[in-house]
Parts: sequence; structure tokens; C-alpha cells
Amino acid sequence: MIFRIYPIKDTWISNDFLYPNHTRLTGGNVGASEELDVFKRAGFSGNVGDLGSSSLARSLLQFDFTQFTSLTASGDFLGSGVSFVLRMNHKTAACAQPTSFDLVVRPIASGWDEGNGKDITLRDKGYANWVKRTSTAYWGTPGGDFMSSPTSEMHFDTGFEDLEVDVTPLVSGWLNGSITNNGL
Repeated sequence: MIFRIYPIKDTWISNDFLYPNHTRLTGGNVGASEELDVFKRAGFSGNVGDLGSSSLARSLLQFDFTQFTSLTASGDFLGSGVSFVLRMNHKTAACAQPTSFDLVVRPIASGWDEGNGKDITLRDKGYANWVKRTSTAYWGTPGGDFMSSPTSEMHFDTGFEDLEVDVTPLVSGWLNGSITNNGL
């Protein structure tokens, strides 16, 4: 039997650099965007010889597993052969794609708000963003608070692959209560 579960909330957060204004977009919110971005861009600067810091983007997703509560309580659901896979489709970008990189999926350590922004630019400010997870709470570390385990990882050879990663240990932790479900 196959169950498909869709996120109840999702957004992506970034510390992208707006050029030529030399402004970090750390307050931007894209909770209502149709896309989820993940990237690392090399640093650049408008001054010759002045090395800028890189820009990062991370996607945040949270799923509701309450429909499985009765199954996990009975012990019938988490038996052998049950697995959970996160699948996301790659959207071809107009720019060059990175090659030979690893993407790591980790549980988020604290709650966050999706927000309703549609654009990472300075027009749509809100929460979650690179600095704050809610309107009243900051991330412990800018860019998000993530647990060190359990993690899942996928290697991308060409950069055009779809994400498909086994997240069974993480979802099992959510279902058995050993990990708080703040998403991934």
C-alpha cells in the first residue's frame, strides 16, 4: 500500500545577496511561493579584491502524520517493510546547474511559521526567514536550527536529478514520539 502525504506548510529561507545594492535578503519570506529553493552561491563583491561571503537557501517542510496515530499505537504500522521516502521534482532552471554535490535532509529543532510572502526580495517580509522562525522568536543560529540526526543524504551527479531520499528513521522518530515533528 502506498500513502502520499503532502506538506501542511513549506517555505524556503535565504541569506541571498541583492546586487548591486549590497543588501542581504535575510528578512524575506516565501511561504506562499510555488517553489522551494535550495542553493549555495559563491560570494562576490563589487569591489575588486574584496571577497564576499556565499549566499545560501534552505527549504523547510512540515508534514501532518496524525492520520497514522491509530496505526502506530496498535503497532501494526511500523513493522518490517514500511519505509518513508521524500520525493521532490527538479524544476529546470534557466541558469547553470551545479554538479557533483550532496543534499542533506535533517529534522528542524524548533517550530516555525510558514508565512505568506511570494518573493524573497525586500517586498515580502515575514516569518519564517533567515533570522527569525516566528514573529516573536529568532532561530538559535541564523539559517535555522537543525538536529544533527537522523539525517538522510542524496548525491547529485548532474544537478538535474529529482530528490528521492529515504527518511524512514526521521518519520519513525516522529511517529514514536522520540523526535518532535517540527518538519525537515
